[in-house]
Amino acid sequence: SMIEGIPYWDVRVSARVASRVIQPATYLEIGTRRGWSLAQVFAEIPEVRAYVVDMWVPGYGGNQGSPEFVQNKMQAVVGSEHTPCIEFIAGNSHDVLPAFFADQLSLKQGPAPKEFDLITVDGDHALQGAWWDLYDLFPRVAVGGAMLFDDLDYIGDEKFLGVFTSSQHARPPMPAYVQSLGEVWQHMASLYPNFVFFNSLRLEHRCGIALRLF
Repeated sequence: SMIEGIPYWDVRVSARVASRVIQPATYLEIGTRRGWSLAQVFAEIPEVRAYVVDMWVPGYGGNQGSPEFVQNKMQAVVGSEHTPCIEFIAGNSHDVLPAFFADQLSLKQGPAPKEFDLITVDGDHALQGAWWDLYDLFPRVAVGGAMLFDDLDYIGDEKFLGVFTSSQHARPPMPAYVQSLGEVWQHMASLYPNFVFFNSLRLEHRCGIALRLF
C-alpha cells in the first residue's frame, strides 16, 4: 500500500501479502497476543498448520489474548467449513524454541516441522531477545519462504531484561555495535546472503521482510 506516495507496510500487511504470495503450508509466530497477524495468514490459507509461541503475560501490550480467544477468533476468520489448526506453545521463546526443534515438547500435531514456509518474530522487543529469536529461526525458513520481523524502529525494551530475555540455552553473543532492533535485523542480513531483505525504513511500525532464495 502507499501513504503519501511512500511504499508502506506493517507486520499485518506483510503477513497477508506473504501468505497470498507464498501460500505457506506451515507458519510459526513468536508473539501472538490477540492474533492480528495470525488472522492475516488464516484469511489467506485456512488450512495452514500454525504454531504460535507466547507467554500470555496479563496486560502485555494492552488487552492480552489467550489461546482460547485466539482459537475462537481464527475460527471466525476461516468460517464453519474449516477448523483452524493451531499449536499453542506457552512459554519463553528463548527456552521453548530449542526444545521445540529438538522434539522435546509434546505437540498435538506430532513432531515439529524442521523448517517453515513463513515465520513472524514479534516477540519481547529487547535487543537480546530479538537477537536470540532471529538467531534460532533464520535457519528454519524453508527455501522460497519468508521471515517477518516487526518494529525495526524500536531501540529495544531493555526494561524486560531478566523477564523475557533469560534462557537456559547458550548462543553466540550479540555484536557489541547493535543498538536497535533495526541493527539486529541489518546484522542478520550480513549473516544470511541467501536471503533478500526488504525494509520500510522511513515509516513507523516498520516490519522487515526476508525472502529465502536458496
